[in-house]
Amino acid sequence: MKSVTWVPAIALLSIVVISAQQPQQGGNARPAWAFVVPDKDQPPSEENAGPQHIPGSEKAYTMAQIENLAHPPDWFPNEHGPLPTVVSGEGVTVRACGSCHLMSGEGHPESAGLAGLPLEY
Repeated sequence: MKSVTWVPAIALLSIVVISAQQPQQGGNARPAWAFVVPDKDQPPSEENAGPQHIPGSEKAYTMAQIENLAHPPDWFPNEHGPLPTVVSGEGVTVRACGSCHLMSGEGHPESAGLAGLPLEY
């Protein structure tokens, strides 16, 4: 009978320990892992400083334009309709959605596809 009385106590202790380990996010807190923060000391770039091209696109951008997360390049502007400003970075001061999820919303292998989701998302 003694061992049965310990079961609820152990279960309660387990719940307390597990809930204490989970990070709490309040309000509109953004997860830090979702937003790239470049190191302050960057290695010197040996890449070509001239315009860069990718197959299938007529556009050309410099490396500075490509790496600009506030206004990412739109390699295929004819393959989508008008973009919300938060996606393209036009006139906004935050990191543009298109820098990770591309202008098409399809995303890179390391970022989720957002194509088809409502604008509110």
